[in-house]
Amino acid sequence: MPESIHLPKIGMIMEDAVLTRWLVADGATVTVGASIFEMDIEKVLQDVETESAGTLHHLVGDCIRLRPGAVVACVTAAGEDVPQSLRDTVAMQWSEPAEEYRDPAAASADPSTNGDSAPTVEPPALAPAVSAAPLLPAVLPPPPLPPAIDAPPAPETFVPAAPNPAATTTATRVVASPYARRLALQLGIDLTAVTGTGPAGRITESDIRAVEAAPPPPAPAPAPPPPSQTPEPPPAIELPAAAASEPPATPEAPPSIDPEVAAAESLVEITAYAGRRRAIGERMAQSLRDSAQLTLSSEVRVDEAVRMASGLSREWRGDRTVVTLTALIIRAAARALREHPALNARLEGDRIVHNTAINIGFAADAAEGLMVPVVRNADSRPLQDVATDFVALSRKTDNNELTAIDVTDGTFTVTSLESFEVDAFTPIINPPQTAILGIGRVRKQPVAGDDGIEVGQVTTLSLTFDHRVVDGAPAARFLGRVAQLLERPYMLMES
Repeated sequence: MPESIHLPKIGMIMEDAVLTRWLVADGATVTVGASIFEMDIEKVLQDVETESAGTLHHLVGDCIRLRPGAVVACVTAAGEDVPQSLRDTVAMQWSEPAEEYRDPAAASADPSTNGDSAPTVEPPALAPAVSAAPLLPAVLPPPPLPPAIDAPPAPETFVPAAPNPAATTTATRVVASPYARRLALQLGIDLTAVTGTGPAGRITESDIRAVEAAPPPPAPAPAPPPPSQTPEPPPAIELPAAAASEPPATPEAPPSIDPEVAAAESLVEITAYAGRRRAIGERMAQSLRDSAQLTLSSEVRVDEAVRMASGLSREWRGDRTVVTLTALIIRAAARALREHPALNARLEGDRIVHNTAINIGFAADAAEGLMVPVVRNADSRPLQDVATDFVALSRKTDNNELTAIDVTDGTFTVTSLESFEVDAFTPIINPPQTAILGIGRVRKQPVAGDDGIEVGQVTTLSLTFDHRVVDGAPAARFLGRVAQLLERPYMLMES
């Protein structure tokens, strides 16, 4: 009985994922626990293993977006066929291409990545080289031509060009993670010369780093110059009259290059719009296209919050806990969502789904692009745990160590440009969520105090929400509650 292999569901609210690459070929024999394909969930790559042993049959291609539970393959016993009913099930399930995950270099090197291979066009055969008939010595007259027939043109000698090794070599598909491919491209490393240590020989980041750290191979010794030889002059020959009368052929001049075009091309650098960069772009475009986004802004004094973060970091130093202003804002947003659950929801077709868990994602700047790790249950857990999770997830982002579970199940997002010279901005909602809170830099400016005008520390909070799900007044009340909690940060210590 064939065993179906499904796209796994990671987390509670995973909507879809992308099968980016097969790690085992169609028709290959697999064992239990073997990694058979790679999937992308929230821009984190994860290998999926099989729980069956036998012959693997691909039922979908790569670079395809699927919903959790979709059938992607099956494993059969020796001599067993794939049931037609299973193929019909695959044909009926939802899917859409995700070409943004396809590596342009791999696609051009391997026609099979594009589905149907392009037809092979054979180059035109070159005429065989024609050797001129040996001419008679000069002492003999040339042979007479027939009187009624024009003299034939002098035969042309075709010399076939040397074969191009790159054109005659069959392209071999290199199995490597997307990050390893981009890293190799940046470092100028040829992937075909790298030995992969990952599953099924896949090339990983560590393999590329090992090649980068290896000493360069010694330069080959220059070849000795060939011995000088003076060729003997050929014997004098007399050309036929017809050949002697023709002028020598003029070599064809190479095509001219427009100097302006060459100058323009030298001023640009082109990179592929693919991988994580394209995934981020497609997601942001979808968010703006499919929702009614509106942004509210509010200036908030954070003097007390900054002092509290510094004091708690000293108090919890023994536990190696560092408290930042962003961690306090994550906590404040979570507590405000408990009181204003309309913003902790998502729109699914003709229904609004209210999330009972409050999981706050925070936008993090990673080497390969934006990532959104998730602090779970940020409203109910102790503040020290929230601060610890924030620091740990930030470190994992910096080290490219995030797992799929680290980035799933977010119900609301906080994004901070606090470390940049940015006062306010318009954040884009992270679909399928309903709202996102932006944090500007902390700046000093005159503010009204109890005893008159004083200098205070201020930041700007920018709340973008989906007007299809929630109206402006509830959104404004939520933002006001966040501001109140930051101005009275001791309230954030409560469970």
